[in-house]
Amino acid sequence: AEAMLRSARADLQRARLDLERTEIRVPFHGRVRERNVGIGQYVTAGTRVGRVFSIDTVEIRLPLTDGQLVELNLPLGYMAGGGAEAPRVDFRVAMGNRDYFWQGQIVRVDAAVDQDTRLIYATAEVEDPYGLAATEGMPLAVGMFVNAEIEGVSEQSAYVMPRLALRNQDKVYVINKENRLEIRTVSVLSTSEERVLVTSGVNPGDRVVTSTLPNAVDGMEVEPISISANG
Repeated sequence: AEAMLRSARADLQRARLDLERTEIRVPFHGRVRERNVGIGQYVTAGTRVGRVFSIDTVEIRLPLTDGQLVELNLPLGYMAGGGAEAPRVDFRVAMGNRDYFWQGQIVRVDAAVDQDTRLIYATAEVEDPYGLAATEGMPLAVGMFVNAEIEGVSEQSAYVMPRLALRNQDKVYVINKENRLEIRTVSVLSTSEERVLVTSGVNPGDRVVTSTLPNAVDGMEVEPISISANG
C-alpha cells in the first residue's frame, strides 16, 4: 500500500509539472497577434505557437531624405540620450471623420543609406501606446499607417518664397530698383513642392522673379510685371 501511495504521489507531482509546462509566458507586457495552436494540440520543442508583441512601447520607422536629415540636424547613426533632447514627433491617423493624435520622439537613426531607395530611416518611439498614450481610448495599434510631423530646428531669420523662384538649387533672380537683374546665391534651408525657405541671399521687400527668363545675365535690364493677389 505504501508503494502504491508513493507511486501515486510521484504521478501527481509529474502531472503538476506537466501542467506548469503548458503555460507559455513572455518577459514583457504584450498582446497576442497570432495563435498557431489550440487547446488539445500536441507541440514539440521548436514548434511556433504564436506571435506576441510588446505594449510597453511602439516603434515607427520614418523614411527621410538626406536634406530632411540635415534640416533636423540629425547625424547618421544618431542615438537618443547624452543629455540632448530628442526631436519630438507628432503622429496623426484619420479614421472615419475623426483625427487621432499621439506624441513620440526619435530615438535613433540608421547608420547607412538604403541602397534601393537612397533614403535614411529614423526610428521614433511612443511609450505606452495602449495606455496613457492612447487618444480618447484609441491606441496607436501595431500595423497602423500614420502621418508624422517631426519638430525641426528653430530658425530665427528665414524667408519663404515660391518654389519657382529657386533656380539651379541655390540661385534666385532679383530685380533691383533700376529694373536690372541680380543673380544671387542663397542658402536653402528646406524646399517643398510649393515653397522654398532660405536663410540668406535675399532681403525683405526684394522683387523675386518666378517666371521663365531664358538667357538670363546678371545686370541685364528687365521689365517687371507685378501680379496682384487677385490674379
